[in-house]
Amino acid sequence: MATSFLLPEVDAAVTLCIDETHVQQFLKQGLLIIRNVMREEELEALKRETADLITKIHTSQYQQNDHKEDFIFQNDRSTERRIPFRVEHVVDKLPSVKALLGHPYILRAVQKIQGRNFIPTCDSLVFKSEGNGAAVRWHRDCGSRYVNGAPLIDMGFYLDEASVAAGNCLWVVPGSNQWPDTLAGMMISHLTDQGKGFKTDGSVPVELGPGDCLFHNVLLVHGSPACQSPLRRTVYLEFRPAETELQIGPHVPEFVFLKQKVLRASVAHRITTSYAKDEDPFVYESDLNVPEAQNPCGSVEQSAENEDGCPARGSSENQSDNVQFRLPAAQYWKGTFSPKQLIY
Repeated sequence: MATSFLLPEVDAAVTLCIDETHVQQFLKQGLLIIRNVMREEELEALKRETADLITKIHTSQYQQNDHKEDFIFQNDRSTERRIPFRVEHVVDKLPSVKALLGHPYILRAVQKIQGRNFIPTCDSLVFKSEGNGAAVRWHRDCGSRYVNGAPLIDMGFYLDEASVAAGNCLWVVPGSNQWPDTLAGMMISHLTDQGKGFKTDGSVPVELGPGDCLFHNVLLVHGSPACQSPLRRTVYLEFRPAETELQIGPHVPEFVFLKQKVLRASVAHRITTSYAKDEDPFVYESDLNVPEAQNPCGSVEQSAENEDGCPARGSSENQSDNVQFRLPAAQYWKGTFSPKQLIY
């Protein structure tokens, strides 16, 4: 799968990490395509588990611990039907997404862009159902007042083809991550036709295949139209520098250290999967450690680590024990934050 526009990209199958050129391209244009991040076995695990989750939302067959409020619908203006399109907190719900959060190539790339004190923040599954895919309106993921100049990354892992021909791909406005809010707002208003439609003037499509990943800056103007294509699934993981969270939020400081635990436990979980057996695990070395965030499975004596400080393969301890993977943002906001404030 190749896009017809000259967008920055790198192939994870033939590189160990992104380089400084890729970093600068991301900072300038607000996006970076990473091809072939997920190999066949991992991709199949993600497809299988997300398919089960989507069946659950279509049939409303929720279990007690599913947190029904995490399953999001959108109203179809033409039919007035409610269309399912999003599930929150999928790191908590799906083992394959937990392992994906620990992907060494991805974490090395995030560290290149954000520095060693990065943390994961949000995680979700966004999908376009077969024959009735909901639109994702033109938007920024948040306003610039919550960014403070930092390169916040939202990354989408594609499990299915997204193309112009299928009508289901993401459209972006390269470089709009550098625009002031007023200019971005004017562009969004134009592209949505004052909320009546989905225009593509001045934007470009991002065509991706199964196994590819798109990094985009949270200030990039982007969206995707409604479609009648085959199923298209994207797992989203967001990363922020911990310094940004500690300085301006929107979460309380405790959130940072809880997310450090989530990241370490996810790296440890990935090591237990068959498809990661030949990988060199990522070693998370933040400068902002606190004692309780150092080891998600207990004391140093209770866990098995190698000489690099990474959980040893075959350790009998479950590194996910006592780690809370579902951390609803509303429970950790500073002051009287509202979710509506995070969307531009």
